[in-house]
Amino acid sequence: MTTQDSNELLKHKQELIEQKQQFADFARGAAEEGEAPYGQEFSRDYVPDEQNRLKDKENRRT
Repeated sequence: MTTQDSNELLKHKQELIEQKQQFADFARGAAEEGEAPYGQEFSRDYVPDEQNRLKDKENRRT
């Protein structure tokens, strides 16, 4: 088993945290621009259609 310097591990962890933060900032910025992509899963105006409701009901019976 290899041993690593704790300062080296801490530096690597901080780099990963910075990368995550940069990506999160980018994603938030991109999400605020324009429309949501087609088929967005968490749309606020999603209303299940009748066919899906009936299929779900049928699947629960089996």
